Amino acid sequence: MSTYVTSNEVKAPAAAYAVGFPPTGTARANSAMMTYGIRTLKDPKAAATKSEVALARAAYRAEPLSSTALSLIIPTMPEGKARQSLLARTGELTRRNSLINEEQIRTAALRGDDTAFFRWLSRSLLTNNDLRAAYVGAMADATAREGAVAALTPVIGPAPSWSDAYWQQVIQRPASLLNAAKLRAAVARAPWRQATISRWDRYLSIGLTNRGQFDAAHALYKGLGLARERNSGNLLSDGDFERQPQLPPFDWQLAVSGTLGASIDEKDKNLLVSAIGGARGFAARQLVSLSPGNYRLGWSLSASMPIDPATLMARVTCAEPGMKIAKIQPISLATGKHAAPFAIPESACRWYWLSIDVALLDDSAGVDAYFRNISLAPAGGGGANARPVPAAEGVNGIAPN
Repeated sequence: MSTYVTSNEVKAPAAAYAVGFPPTGTARANSAMMTYGIRTLKDPKAAATKSEVALARAAYRAEPLSSTALSLIIPTMPEGKARQSLLARTGELTRRNSLINEEQIRTAALRGDDTAFFRWLSRSLLTNNDLRAAYVGAMADATAREGAVAALTPVIGPAPSWSDAYWQQVIQRPASLLNAAKLRAAVARAPWRQATISRWDRYLSIGLTNRGQFDAAHALYKGLGLARERNSGNLLSDGDFERQPQLPPFDWQLAVSGTLGASIDEKDKNLLVSAIGGARGFAARQLVSLSPGNYRLGWSLSASMPIDPATLMARVTCAEPGMKIAKIQPISLATGKHAAPFAIPESACRWYWLSIDVALLDDSAGVDAYFRNISLAPAGGGGANARPVPAAEGVNGIAPN
């Protein structure tokens, strides 16, 4: 009979328990859990009944290491040291009991222990695929908390199997973006060294930028090791188009639409801007920090056909919302190698867009334009081979209103 009990304590616990022969601890615990589980299918918030808890207590007396029995007993215990001690010890017995894990998460949240909260969420994510979406969402929401970065770094640092789902979720939580950027920079450092730039990094950078959190976005750029020294004096990243953009908008942000697109050819080292009739908007842009003063924009450009002076323009505009600043005149981009001066007026604005804009009439022919380089530098720096733009294209290269 004992053999029957042992062989059926999992698949038919009620029958095994009814026999009355030992060992009955596991059978009792499983029987109580089965009836409780059936009820939670109809009501996920259902609590264990008195009879289920009594059966679990009897199982615990017979089998003190039964995590199944403890998962029904612990939630009924009053808050206090005894409950916390038993919960902690039960957590050492198993990582796969979802009820124990949920209780660990809830208890850690109540006492404000972020380290334990994220650790138990992580364990649950690794052992319960059914709850993965809910747990990842909870972790993404909790990333906004003060202290979350320090608590999450050792959890995300080893790049667990669910980390991709986490980054996908956290970029959709505006309140969590700042801490998410700090966390991403933290796991890029030793000992984790997650240095590969992913699409989620790009979404995170753009998300911060769209919310006007430029300093945080730039800190992410630096934290990922992308802020390279620019010995040429060019304030723009990759002005010679030697690589694909890694983290816009501090690298080139390229347009992709039905009428307007831009791409970088690493082999030929150029930026191709391709537009058809009716195209309007930026083809490529980059965010740059500029102080008030005089600057010089340089470029080298060729095109598939003659370009009207109003077709291709460079614009420098304050990126910070609500900031009042005198208008900076756009610069008409003529073919050939040119340089044009412009000035950043006195203001509190620090972050500016440098954009290459296209404007084509609906019935106009399309255009393919090739930039060999674009540079932005304080006035007086470099550019000995550049020539001023002819006056017909704007005074000193600056287009009229």
